[in-house]
This record gives sequence, C-alpha cells and structure tokens, in this order.
Amino acid sequence: AKQVVAVEPRFRFQDTLRRILEMLSQAWTLEEEEAESRVSRLVQALRWRVSRAPEGSVLKVEAVRTMVRGDALALRSRQESERGSGSLVDAMLLGCRGRVRAETLRLVNALAATGDGRRYLLSPGSRVVAALASAVDFNEQDTRARRHLLGALQKLSFHAVAARRMCALGVMGWVTRTLLGVVTTGEVTAERLRKSREGLISHLSEYDAEHGAALLMNLSLVPQGKKLAARAAAAARARAAEDDEGPFDAENPEDDILEVMRMLLQSPSETVRVYANGALYSLLRAED
Repeated sequence: AKQVVAVEPRFRFQDTLRRILEMLSQAWTLEEEEAESRVSRLVQALRWRVSRAPEGSVLKVEAVRTMVRGDALALRSRQESERGSGSLVDAMLLGCRGRVRAETLRLVNALAATGDGRRYLLSPGSRVVAALASAVDFNEQDTRARRHLLGALQKLSFHAVAARRMCALGVMGWVTRTLLGVVTTGEVTAERLRKSREGLISHLSEYDAEHGAALLMNLSLVPQGKKLAARAAAAARARAAEDDEGPFDAENPEDDILEVMRMLLQSPSETVRVYANGALYSLLRAED
C-alpha cells in the first residue's frame, strides 16, 4: 500500500492571514476581550506548527518553509505596504497588546530560531526589526514577553544588516539596562541603577542573561555598535576624572555598557562569560 503524506495546502496560510486581518479590523466592533482571545489563539496555532515539531526534524523544516512560502506574516504583501503598516507584525506588536503582542513575540522568536525563518523575517522590505525595536519597553513588566523579544532580537542579530539597524534604533541601550537588571524593576531611575550596580536588585533568568549577553556581543561586532561603546567609554572616563558616577542619563542608557561588561565577566555562567569576552575583544580591537 502506498504511504499517504499529508501536505498542508499553501492557501490555508493565506486564509489564516485574512482571518487575522479581519479580526484586527473588527477590534472596534467586537468585544475587545473576545477579539484579543481569537487573534492570540490563531497566532498560537501558527507557532505550534513550528515549536511542537521535533527539533531538527523534517516536520519542523517543512512547517517553517510552508509558512515562508505562504507569507504568513504578510512581509511581502504589496497591499500591506500600500497601507503603510509594513507588515502584519507591525499591527500585532504595535497596534495590539496583552496576549496578542505576547503570542506574536513567541511566534517571531520561534521562526528566528531557524535559518529559513530568519531569512524570511529579514527579507527585503521587511519591517520586523523596526517593529521589534519599537516594541521595546524600558519599563517592561511582562517577563515572558521580554524574554521572547530578547530571544528574537538576539537570533536576528546574527545578520550584520539587522544588527546595524538595531544599533540605530536604540536596542543596545535597552539590552544594557536589561542586563543591569533595571528593566525588570519597573521605572528606570538613578536609585534603581545604583542598587543594580551594587547587586541589591535580583537579576535576570539564565535565559535572559545568556541571550542578552549574546545580543550585546553581536551588536558590538558592527561599526555602529563600536561607536556607541566608544562614546560610553568616553563618558565613563569623564565621570572617573570627576570622581563621580555622574547623573543618570535616560537619553543615553548605553553609556553603562562598560559596567555591564564588568558584571557579565563575573557571571557564574560560562556561556555568559564567553559572550562577554567576545564583546570585549571586539570593542578593544576598535580602539587599536
């Protein structure tokens, strides 16, 4: 008997996409909670196609490639570009909140874990990096959402083009504060930063620490990241010359990158220390 292999028709992803767009457009007419629940479940179902397939299996590869062929996130949709939103990711990350935003971050993180997924997310004209950078919140309280945002940015930063874009959009400052532990404590203030430096505030999970250190290393490998670090070094020297820590600079949070390096090099995690050494090596070479 012949073995029958079920193949997911490509049009089903387009149908799913249309359903999501319809739900988003009806957000003002449907009950808000119901609309949010329906959209989040639909995004979750798309993610499960990737995340629940065995790692390294043909099923996972085919699930990602089918989503790419179907343009599940409308990254190549001419109609979306004409609307000005750029992609479905913009609408779900910046136009929605709560569960929709969280599930979208998880989906993007899952896709970014594969080579095909990263190439799709960074395809010409894609606004995924810009949307992720815009979704950064210095006062993020949802640690799970922050974890997937951090993971997605770290995976996409493997590509130099994406890393340069992240530096221009201020991601280095956000990851610096995240690694200092300030982002996890609510409002960013000079007092919280001081306590974080002194180890008085509990720090991040192992996942966040490793992915944050890896993201910082990837950003330090591109010229834009090195320039930000050089500016941070100059600011640190100026503070040292005045024998003062200086005022808390909310506009330039990446100025604490050297403090972050010092803390990461003392981490009990070998993986974190490896990333910190890689970032430090890259930054020191920039001063040669």
